Amino acid sequence: MHEQRRAQREYNCNICGEVFRNIFPLQAHQHDVLQVGRGKRTKTPTRRTKRQRTDEPELPTSSTRVNEGASTSTVVNEGPQEFPQDPLLPPSNLPSQLHREHWRAIRTRESRGNRIQDWYNYRLSSMNMGQLVNSIQHLFEDQTTVFKLNLSFGFVLFNNETQQMQYHHPSANNSRVFDSPFQIRDREDLAQVRETIQNIDIHEWARQQRPNSKWIVMDVTNVTFYVTKLRDHPIGRSVRLPKYILESRAIVSLACNEHTGLPYEDKLCFFRCLALHRGFHPHNLERDTHYFYEQYSQDDDFDGVTLEELQELEKLFELNIFVYRPTELHDEDDDTTSIVAQLIQCSHRSYANSMYLNLYGSHFSYIKNLAMYSKSYCCSECDKMWKTAKALNQHERTCEATQNTEDQMIEEMVGCLMGLNSEVSEDEDEVNKDKLVEERDVVHPLLKLQDKLSEYLQELPILGFNSGKYDINAAKNPFFSHLVKYEQVKFVIKRNNNHMCLKTQHLKFLDITNYPAPGFSYEQFLKAYECSQTKGYFPYEWVDSLDKLNRCSLPPRETFHSTLSGTDITDEQYEYCQGVWDEQNMTTFRDFLVWYNNLDVVPFLEAIDKMSNFWQERNIDMFKDGVSVPGLTMKYLFSNIPGTYFSLFSEKDKDMYYSMKDNNVGGPSIIFNRYHEKEKSFIRKEEMRATGKESEPCKNVVGYDANALYLWAIMQDMLTGQYTRRLEEDGFKKL
Repeated sequence: MHEQRRAQREYNCNICGEVFRNIFPLQAHQHDVLQVGRGKRTKTPTRRTKRQRTDEPELPTSSTRVNEGASTSTVVNEGPQEFPQDPLLPPSNLPSQLHREHWRAIRTRESRGNRIQDWYNYRLSSMNMGQLVNSIQHLFEDQTTVFKLNLSFGFVLFNNETQQMQYHHPSANNSRVFDSPFQIRDREDLAQVRETIQNIDIHEWARQQRPNSKWIVMDVTNVTFYVTKLRDHPIGRSVRLPKYILESRAIVSLACNEHTGLPYEDKLCFFRCLALHRGFHPHNLERDTHYFYEQYSQDDDFDGVTLEELQELEKLFELNIFVYRPTELHDEDDDTTSIVAQLIQCSHRSYANSMYLNLYGSHFSYIKNLAMYSKSYCCSECDKMWKTAKALNQHERTCEATQNTEDQMIEEMVGCLMGLNSEVSEDEDEVNKDKLVEERDVVHPLLKLQDKLSEYLQELPILGFNSGKYDINAAKNPFFSHLVKYEQVKFVIKRNNNHMCLKTQHLKFLDITNYPAPGFSYEQFLKAYECSQTKGYFPYEWVDSLDKLNRCSLPPRETFHSTLSGTDITDEQYEYCQGVWDEQNMTTFRDFLVWYNNLDVVPFLEAIDKMSNFWQERNIDMFKDGVSVPGLTMKYLFSNIPGTYFSLFSEKDKDMYYSMKDNNVGGPSIIFNRYHEKEKSFIRKEEMRATGKESEPCKNVVGYDANALYLWAIMQDMLTGQYTRRLEEDGFKKL
C-alpha cells in the first residue's frame, strides 16, 4: 500500500509533459520554461557579470567598425554583442528522439563573463562552413582581451548492426579539433583561423572519433567554441582606437607617429607613456622612449609589456602605476551609451609619483588628467559605480567581492593546471596519430599498451609540502567543485585525514611528505638536499590586515614571535631579514611577502629535482610509480628480480582470495611493562600486594619477541609466477 502511494506522487508539467516526483523541482522547471522569451529592460553594463547567460533569443547585431586612414588591420569593437539563444524546450521538427533527449546540449546558448574560459555553443542546421565563420566573427566581437580559441563538434552516430543511435558531446579536452589552440590578438589572427576552419572536413573529423567502423556519422548537430582569456599577454601592438579615446581631452593616445602619421610598430607604447609622464614633449618622444626601454631590456625582439611585469617596472622607475580600461555602458531606457572606467591594475607601492595608463586591447595610452578621464568608475568585481577614481580606490579596499577571492583563486589555479595539462596532452596526441579507427574492432595487445603509454604521458603530477593534510582540506569544497567541472575524480588515497593521492583523468595531486622520513619539516627537507636557499622568516601573527603590507619598513623582531610554537627568531636571523630587505631594494612589506613566498617554491623545486634524480638513476619515475616510499621500494625490489613476476587471483578464483583473507587471524600486541631489570623488577607486585603478601625481585630476565618470526618468514622463498589450482574433489588434478 505504501509503494502504491509513492507511485501516485508524480507531478506533470502542463507545458511539456515532463514528470517530477516532487513539487519543488516542478515549480523550478516551470519557472525556467515560462521565462523563455521574456526579459526586463534594465540598465546594465555591456560587460557581462560572472556566469551570466542571456535569456532573450535576439538576433545578433554587428557594431564593428574600422577607422579610416590607418594601415593596420586591427578592428575596433564597440562592445559585447547580444547572442541568439534557442528555447529551453525542443522544437517539434527535430530529426529524432535522440535529438530531443540531448536538446540541452545541442541548442544555441553561451556562458560568458567567466574569469578563465567562456564557451559559445551553436546549433548547426547544416555542415555549411559559412555558418562557422560567421560564428567566429560574432564571438571575436565579444572579446576585450587577447584570447585562445579552440572548438569541438557534437554529432550523432548510427550503428549498422544494432541500429543504435548515439550522441557524442563536444569536449575541450578529449575531442578538440585543433591540437593546440589559436591565439587571437587582432583581425589578422582571426583571418588565419577562418581560413583554417574553412579547410576542415567536419564529416571526416567526426568519422575519426567513432569507436569502430561499425558506426557511421548520421548528423553533426552543434559546435562549441572554447575561448580562454589571456590576462598576462604582451601589451604593445598598435590597434585602431575608438573615437571616444582619440577625441578625449584627458588621454594622449600615442597610436601613431605624429611626424609620419603611421602607426607605431615597435611595441614600446608603455615607454612612450613613461617619457610623456616624465615631462618630455609629445612631438619629440622617440629618443627618450628608447632610453627608458634600454634601462629595462636589451632584447631586439621585444614583444611588449605584460600586466604582471608592471610591478618590476614600478621598482625600476620608482613610480606607482595604475591601469584603467574603458567599458561601454548602455542605457536601454534612454538608448544612450556612456563610457565608464574600470581599474584593472592597482599599485600597492607608496612612491611619491604616480602614472595612470589607459588600456584598450593591446595598447597603452597615457592619461594626463585623471579627473577628466571618465565621469563614472566601475568596480571590476561587484560592478558598483562611482563618480571619481578616488572613491573607487577607497571602495575596492573594502569591496566584499574583492576580499572574498578564495573561490576565484582556486578556480584560476584549476584552470591553469588544465591549461598545463593541455600542453602535456599534445605529446599524447602525437602518439594517437598512427592509431587507425578500423583497428579498434579487435583490440590488439599493442593498442592496449599504447593506451597505457598515452595515459602515462597525459598524467601531470602536482606536488605540495604537507598539502595532503592542510591545503586540500582547507580548500576542499571550492577545490573539488571546480575540479569536477573539468574531470571526474578517479580515486582518492587517504590515511585518516591526509590525502596521500588525488587522481583525476590527467592530474595527480601528491604530498611530498610521504616520500622522506616521517616528521621532516620543510626546513629540514631543504637542508637534507643541501639546497642553495632555505626557508625564510615571517611574522604571521603580526599580519592581521592587508594594510600592513603597505608598511615601508621591516617590523620589529618581537613581531616574529609564534605563540603556536612558542619560538622567536634570533638577532642573527633578524639581521638576515634586514639584509634581504636592503639587498632586494624592498620598499613595502608586500615585497618581503613575495620574497618569502618564493622561498616556498624555488628551493622546493631544487630539492625535488635532486630527490627525483636519485630514483631516475634506478629507472623509477617516483611521482608516477608510487605515492610514498614503500611503494617505490616495492617497485625497485620487484624490478631487480630477473625472470620473476607475481600474479593475482582471477575473477573465477576470487573465492581463494576471500578464503585466505578470512583465515588470517591475530590479536593486539600488549606489553604490560617495557622495562625490566634483574634484582629491581618485582614479580606480580600489585597482585601480591592485594593479597597481603610481599613480592620477590626477579633473578633473571628472558625476553621472547614473537615479531622476530616475521624476519624468518620474509627470508623464505616467495611464491611467484602463475598459480595452479587443484581441488580435493578432483583428486588434486591440474585444472
